[in-house]
Amino acid sequence: MATVLTLFVIAIEILTLIAIIIFVFFMIKKRKAELAALAEAHKVHRPHLDLAAVQRFIEAGWTKGFTIPEIKSELIDRGWDPRLINRILAQLRK
Repeated sequence: MATVLTLFVIAIEILTLIAIIIFVFFMIKKRKAELAALAEAHKVHRPHLDLAAVQRFIEAGWTKGFTIPEIKSELIDRGWDPRLINRILAQLRK
């Protein structure tokens, strides 16, 4: 009887762990989608010469609780030069 109960508890723990992993996966996916939508809204979905738009996007991302690495990653994934991003971030930190 004890082994059946033990196996049942282990099965419940495994199912709980799987549910947590799935939840975290979808939360990360949702967060990335929110940042992507923010990039679209600020017109930084592809590189261009309007650096003020990048600055506004970074500020909006901060305001919405995104981290600097998340924001930088989004911009780099969209083709922005990391050196340019770092320069804009340095100006914002002043």
